[in-house]
Amino acid sequence: MDRKKITEKLNTDKLGRQLELFDIINYSTNTRVRELLEGGAPDGVCVIADIQLQGRGRSGRVWSSGSPGESIAMSVALEADRSDGLAAVTLAGALAVRDAIASFSQEPDRIGIKWPNDILVSGLKVCGILTELVSCAGSRRLIMGIGVNIAQKSFSPELEKQATSLAIQGIRAGQEELAAEILNALERRYRTFRSFGFTALRDEYNGCLICRDEEIDIIDPSSVSRGICRGVNSAGEILLERDGVITGFSAGEVSVRGAFYGKK
Repeated sequence: MDRKKITEKLNTDKLGRQLELFDIINYSTNTRVRELLEGGAPDGVCVIADIQLQGRGRSGRVWSSGSPGESIAMSVALEADRSDGLAAVTLAGALAVRDAIASFSQEPDRIGIKWPNDILVSGLKVCGILTELVSCAGSRRLIMGIGVNIAQKSFSPELEKQATSLAIQGIRAGQEELAAEILNALERRYRTFRSFGFTALRDEYNGCLICRDEEIDIIDPSSVSRGICRGVNSAGEILLERDGVITGFSAGEVSVRGAFYGKK
């Protein structure tokens, strides 16, 4: 990747102003950002890799980068000075990444969010986000990891019904310009989040939520609850209506299943 192509498109104050680029990183970009923070790097430090060999997703899942030039894996450090929790921060990040991808699309309405933090295009996953709270140099920091499928032309049979790439969806975006726009959008959204909390972003997030007012299953280790999704609340919990009663569920405890994959 070309550093200049990223930095010349940045309009951030902090995010990406200290930047490391890798063709291949042998571990995860989140881990590398943590190393940099422990060495005294400032908030906003960012690591971007063409390929990461040990990418991680939610619940210990593996994130595969594919071949050179097909995707980006990036992580950025954020100040952790609110008590809203990881769930709300991650939702704010998902909204920012959705903003960035939509800026390259002729049909932005096709781009939505699967709670809590997956970005889908025409009902297929193009991006995942993993946010971690860490303690470095005596203070708490957030590390947000973002992986985006950009140029893959196909996926394995077991993935093709759930995954896609920007190229498959007719969205043209280079690695560098997309990375820069993600950082720009993330700084804007995170600034709002820090000032006003997730409440200020909730309506926009709900407007992008693909399962809103749809029947879904909420799955935890011991049970499955079926009902109608009523969006998310100000804490970032997903709201499930059953028999006229609405209950909130946290992203750290449950996952969502529904008929939204492949939904245009």
